Amino acid sequence: MNNKWVVLISLLPIVATAQEGQETMDHSQHMMMDHSQHMMGAVETAGDTEQATEMDHSQHMMGAVGETGEAEQPAQMDHSQHMMDHSQHSMDHSQHDTGAAVHLHHGHGAGSVMLEYRFMRMTMSGLLDGSDEVSSSEVTDMAGYHYMMAPTEMVMDMHMVMGMYGINDKFGLMFMLNYLQNSMDMVDADNEVSSMSSSGLGDIDLGVMYSLPAGFMLNVNLGVPTGSISEEGEMMGEQVRLPYPMQLGSGTYDLKPSMTYNHSFGAMVAGGQATYIYRMGENEAGYALGDRLEMSGWLRYSMKSGVTLSGRLAYAEWGNIEGQDDEIAQTMPMPGMPNMKSSPTANPEAQGGARADLFLGASYMSGGGHMFGLEYGLPLLQKLNGPQMKTASVLSLAYQYSF
Repeated sequence: MNNKWVVLISLLPIVATAQEGQETMDHSQHMMMDHSQHMMGAVETAGDTEQATEMDHSQHMMGAVGETGEAEQPAQMDHSQHMMDHSQHSMDHSQHDTGAAVHLHHGHGAGSVMLEYRFMRMTMSGLLDGSDEVSSSEVTDMAGYHYMMAPTEMVMDMHMVMGMYGINDKFGLMFMLNYLQNSMDMVDADNEVSSMSSSGLGDIDLGVMYSLPAGFMLNVNLGVPTGSISEEGEMMGEQVRLPYPMQLGSGTYDLKPSMTYNHSFGAMVAGGQATYIYRMGENEAGYALGDRLEMSGWLRYSMKSGVTLSGRLAYAEWGNIEGQDDEIAQTMPMPGMPNMKSSPTANPEAQGGARADLFLGASYMSGGGHMFGLEYGLPLLQKLNGPQMKTASVLSLAYQYSF
């Protein structure tokens, strides 16, 4: 994206303002550590700033995970909603993101540990070109888009394991690894359906978090290219390299800065986050996924029963693939048609777009640092460089343990 440096630079005034605020903090404020949330993939956190002698650990929500009321469990780390959103792996294929490169970040006290397992499923069905519906027959029509195959459905499952460690009351470290399972159905001009699948380890995220005054949290992650970009399968009866959405990683080191803000008022918490994913160069196959901008805002309500309800609006936009993998065939020879286009999923210029989603979630915090949560999201609008498969739904289930 052309605006990547603008986004990165725009974070600096926020940091500077927060640092000025820190210099004017009085003694009572220094007794409170306001630790912001941590979101993995796009959700909320906040801390209770009213308990001046108690370290406030922002609730960490698992797939819209919430927390119990702070007054009821003063000895427990209070975690707010944390959505790993799929970012694109956070499912980090920019063209099919769960919102997982969007992470919500929060601080932990010195020596504290948080471990999380999350399952996320993203389903896609149907095609868009811009915001217009496109049928599979139009995609394969000789007088239409003129492709041999059209994608009809795709399911992306991701199993994520994440951990965070508090070095002190300001700094923390995190890691996230994931295992992906992808499946896709395609149809040709004769309505013959074929399927393909891929699975394996995805990219790994390593990151640092820094708590700022006034409810801000700065986080910088580095995506490490451990996911395969050379997955193969059968297409039209031949063994070929699978198209871009079926690959397991980006193949590049990805810089992922983000800024999170939270404000609590009574049992309610409101917050927001902005994240940018910057691809640092091309991968060994000769391409780079599009840069990605993610923004999210949320409201969370905590009940005395330990149940938290949440709502979240998320927006993401991402660019087309730059370059191309010559092993992913954009054309396939046919009798009389030597340059017949294979599928939109193999076209680097049909991978970008923008999407706005609405998520609703609930979580339950039990004793001993255990938390269970879920979140379900539906798209409000999508505008895709197509023809491209549109998102149908995103489901997230999570378990978290803190000590």
